[in-house]
Amino acid sequence: MNGRTHSPITPYVAARVASRLLGEPISEQTMFSLAKHKRIATVSVPGSKKIHFDGDAFARWLRQRKENPTGSRVDYSALIREFGEELGSGSSERG
Repeated sequence: MNGRTHSPITPYVAARVASRLLGEPISEQTMFSLAKHKRIATVSVPGSKKIHFDGDAFARWLRQRKENPTGSRVDYSALIREFGEELGSGSSERG
């Protein structure tokens, strides 16, 4: 595996794996879009014409998605706590 710890995985299989591990539906189209827009690194697999995610890059994406399920780069909960403390209102999440 050339120093990699995770095997390459197709977007189709990645969608199924992600759905099971994250407990939410992740469509194949979503995964193909992530490959197309290079949000998850892809690799060439000898003898295959299919798209494959770099297994380690897919594993990183899974960890990030689990830590931040909205996929947003902004941690809204942290901001609400931060600004809520300044206002003395705690964690009211209206928005």
